[in-house]
Amino acid sequence: MVMSVLRRKKNHPILIALLGAVALSFVIFFGTGISGGGSGGSGSGKVSSNSVASVNGIQISIDQYRNEMRQMRDQVDQQLEQLRLYIQDEDVLEQQREQLLEAAKRQALERLVTTTLIQSYAQKHELLGSDAEVRAAITSIPYFQSGGRFDPQSYRAWLQAKRMSAESFEDNYRAYSAFSRLHAVIAGSAYVSDSEVRDEYLRRNERLRVEYISLDTTKLAQDAQVSDEEARSYYEAHPEQFIWPERREADFLTFEAFSYKDQVEVLDQEVEEYYNANLVTMFTDPEKVRASHVLVQVPQQSSDEVRQAALEKAELVLKRAQAADADFAELARKYSDDPGTRENGGDLGLVGRGQFVPQFEDAAFSVEPGELVGPVQTPFGYHVIRVTQKVPERIVPLEEAQIEIRFSLIQQRANELAQQRAQELSTQIAPGDSLREFARVHDLSVRSTGQFAATDPIPEVQQSQTITPQLFELAVDEISAPLSGGNVHYLFQLTRTHEARTKEFSECRNQAKTLALEDKRRNAATEMARGLLDQLKDGRELGLLAREQGLEIGDSGWITRGSRSIPGLGVAGELISGAFELNAENPLPDEPVEVGQRVAIYRLIEREEFDQAQFATQATPIHEQLLDQKRNVLLNAWQDYLRGSAEVFYDLEKL
Repeated sequence: MVMSVLRRKKNHPILIALLGAVALSFVIFFGTGISGGGSGGSGSGKVSSNSVASVNGIQISIDQYRNEMRQMRDQVDQQLEQLRLYIQDEDVLEQQREQLLEAAKRQALERLVTTTLIQSYAQKHELLGSDAEVRAAITSIPYFQSGGRFDPQSYRAWLQAKRMSAESFEDNYRAYSAFSRLHAVIAGSAYVSDSEVRDEYLRRNERLRVEYISLDTTKLAQDAQVSDEEARSYYEAHPEQFIWPERREADFLTFEAFSYKDQVEVLDQEVEEYYNANLVTMFTDPEKVRASHVLVQVPQQSSDEVRQAALEKAELVLKRAQAADADFAELARKYSDDPGTRENGGDLGLVGRGQFVPQFEDAAFSVEPGELVGPVQTPFGYHVIRVTQKVPERIVPLEEAQIEIRFSLIQQRANELAQQRAQELSTQIAPGDSLREFARVHDLSVRSTGQFAATDPIPEVQQSQTITPQLFELAVDEISAPLSGGNVHYLFQLTRTHEARTKEFSECRNQAKTLALEDKRRNAATEMARGLLDQLKDGRELGLLAREQGLEIGDSGWITRGSRSIPGLGVAGELISGAFELNAENPLPDEPVEVGQRVAIYRLIEREEFDQAQFATQATPIHEQLLDQKRNVLLNAWQDYLRGSAEVFYDLEKL
């Protein structure tokens, strides 16, 4: 049955949180968003007036987007509560909040696109559970039960805390169940060999140290000059560094939503209707609690002795926390096994219901600020909890919300009018007509982009990074469909193309001289380093060479194959890779290596041998981690397949 996977996992401690924001599970498996593929883009003509996107013709409504953004806004606010432990400047925090929310706009939309793609795929292949299956699965979730029976009041309270409707939650559950089924099928084909496990163990654990000296290329050959002949030689040898990319030019008309605001009237009754329709999801701040905790972790499948020892440790922490002079934050830093909160004194921030596992939530919401509770057993171990703040549920009154509602409705309808006007005029322009002449006849203002490349921003065009790729799909004289950016709609006509070409030497003489000089200094440093390396191979000491050249010896410290940087050098992947080719009999590389603007030579100091006993203890977890990675690769490939065959259009100014 479709719901069987969910039924087997219904007691998982994080299931409730995953279902509350089902798209989060997609992010865990798929990454942070969708990119590329399909014919997606800003195509407001494909998106209805009350939607923000279209996926294979399926509309994603503004209300869906707002609900998704509300959940992401809650997540952002929780992050800021954590930041307040380190940042007291409210202006800085507000700026950070604005940046996070701006980034969340597109991420929320991509989550909805992902959800829609998966639901569509699952429906096509008959993988979605029926209404009866979904309801049966939800009513069997222990979190919504009391005395072993489904408790409608608990269900409604959770929905209200999450500001979700029952219909929305059940749709999310249906999508999550389909995703779980698909995940099980797709990920089940992943395989990891023993050699892969060994290689990964070596990458993580095989360690060595090198000592090195490096030459700064910017400080060598200070008096070096580059003639025109040398610059030309460099230019001719490296033509790929002197390319003008393909560039285009276009004329465009602008339809700003702001210009249509005066044509919009929003009645008080409409404001009230919107308020009532969204009271639970948008205008109810749920009850919240701020708590700190000390976690004594108990690994899965631990013995009774291990569990008893953990319980006794938690009881000891509780006893010490009850002392009059107890510093709970210090106890958390000393005893907690939760790496995410230990260093900030166990503080979990201000959170609402549905965001803790049930046992923890029941305990945290059952006591008053300043009180302790515990040890509380959860699937993670034993918790000692201290509640520091409680915020009761609050309904934002209509009087307080009406200005925001009215502004939102005016903006939405003004956008619709601007979009309709762009669409209307686009149908009046015949193929081959001049947009500039059309604008003159209709008394419209036309602008020109000037030359732009595919990655260039276009002045005076909002969110041009989403529009430019579509302009590179137009033929000369072709007029685009209405395109949207920010709160503005556009009609473009491509007027001219400029093919990619290699610059003439006269156009890039100074650039060629600069690059040739850098190359000359780099070559001088390499030759000098090669001479020093030859002396090392002849038996001279690195320390003596360093003193003679006025250089300092650097020490890499212990590095693994997975290391990326070396103290004093920065990112040094080529050096690190070469170092692991060395051994006691051959401690020197064949050639110097470039590291940023330096050229380095190095010598192996010591290297640890393969530890079979340690490998035996790490092989199983490494195998599982590699298996998870391969599953994600398969799921990402499947995601790319879905997106590559989909038609996705956005109306970004509604975000």
